[in-house]
Amino acid sequence: MLKRYIIEAEIAMKRIILLIIFILPLSGGFAAFAAEKNGVSVPLTVEKAVELAVKNSEDMEISKKSIEKTKNRYREVHSLTYPQVSGQIGWQKYIKVPSYMESYPGEDKWKLGSQATITQLVWAFGKVSTAVEIAEKYMNIENLAYDLTKKEIESAAKKMYFTVIFAQEALKIAEESYENVLMNQKSLSARFSSGRVSRVDNVKMAADVAGRRPAVLKAKKGLELVLIDFKKLLNLDNASEITCEDYFNNDFKEISYDKYEKMLLENEPALKVMRESIKLTEKVTILKKRENLPELGAFASYDYGGVSDDALPKKIHNGIHGNCRLEYEI
Repeated sequence: MLKRYIIEAEIAMKRIILLIIFILPLSGGFAAFAAEKNGVSVPLTVEKAVELAVKNSEDMEISKKSIEKTKNRYREVHSLTYPQVSGQIGWQKYIKVPSYMESYPGEDKWKLGSQATITQLVWAFGKVSTAVEIAEKYMNIENLAYDLTKKEIESAAKKMYFTVIFAQEALKIAEESYENVLMNQKSLSARFSSGRVSRVDNVKMAADVAGRRPAVLKAKKGLELVLIDFKKLLNLDNASEITCEDYFNNDFKEISYDKYEKMLLENEPALKVMRESIKLTEKVTILKKRENLPELGAFASYDYGGVSDDALPKKIHNGIHGNCRLEYEI
């Protein structure tokens, strides 16, 4: 069982490395099922958007299942430290009597055999304790990966929220600019009809109006695309109308680079995953070195059985015996 666990540890290590290199792509990994009625207005704050994104994320559910998987693996490995109980029972009814039973008196020819065994691993030269430590490291890594996934989703939700506000403001500015240039064109046309403006100025104004219209269409299309991605992230129906209640914060606080760098190095989940992965690699290396060491175990058995031999004092007999066993693979 320990050998199988070592193989699983090596496979999991490769998975963790891939997790660190490709940190959970979020752009297309979220559910897009309809969650709101068509046309309903959805007022959103930043906190509400983050809450919906985390709640409806498939990556969060996958991470939860991974944590549960590592917990089950820990229980499996830790069970090696407990006594192992096994039992077997067999009963045979002979249609044709074997030659060694032909001398037995009586008509019934049967054989009963049963055994209950309890085995306890006494010492495995550190293999079991190291395997338990590895299982604990796996749980730590998966918990950190869960935190990392959550923070990535929260970050994506916040970025998308303010991207929507930015796109709305860009469209608003483009539309106001277009309306202003139309008013200027109308005023210039009135002056041109009275002969106070040259034809060249009128042509320039017409060109300016023609140039502003594509900017409005581009801003409108950009807002539509951002809203589609945002609704997909929050698991909202495309027909829902989103109203962003928060706005850009005008109070920008100064941040000390050294302080920020220290906080980042101490609290960044990706770095924590890397540190735990290094520790895990060290433990796996130790377990590999101890792989071929012997195992010392003790066991006790209770036997109960007999045959249809009337010549014996009792047909049924039982017994208890115990032993120690040292196993070493050559």
